[in-house]
Amino acid sequence: MKMSSQGQQQGGGGGLLGAIPPQAWFYIIGVPMVLGATYFLMWRPVLRKLNVLKTKEDEMAEKIWKEVKLQPFWTANYYKSYGGDTISSQEASDYAQTLNTAMKGGLGWGTNEDAIVGVFSALGSKGNISKVVEAYNISNQADLLAHLEDELGIEDLNEIATKISIYAS
Repeated sequence: MKMSSQGQQQGGGGGLLGAIPPQAWFYIIGVPMVLGATYFLMWRPVLRKLNVLKTKEDEMAEKIWKEVKLQPFWTANYYKSYGGDTISSQEASDYAQTLNTAMKGGLGWGTNEDAIVGVFSALGSKGNISKVVEAYNISNQADLLAHLEDELGIEDLNEIATKISIYAS
């Protein structure tokens, strides 16, 4: 009897889980958890932002944006031909200035996406968009559509496209 109790003490008696040292549990469970968390919390968002990793939603949003950017209201003459402008030239200039500041004038702090979406939410018609495009071109000697695509990600462009899609001509 003395021998069997001594054998149990030496074997540990903990079964299979007791046979694995605690350091091994760190490698078996801890390392995969850290790698998974690093991928999903850090690398995946970076890859999506750089358009390296695309989802079905991203592809659909790009398709929608491509259709919206081909529309004629991105030209300065659209409102002159089709009407739909309900804002004054001064208001169009103010909106153009707000867009420029949100994209290019932020003291290096990045793009103010909320301000840009706010402008497109407030315009109310495609004729007004055309009028703001004209004011932006005049005041900044630059193409508003090109600046939007340069500064915004596909999610923000899709949000603008959604706002625009409900506007009348």
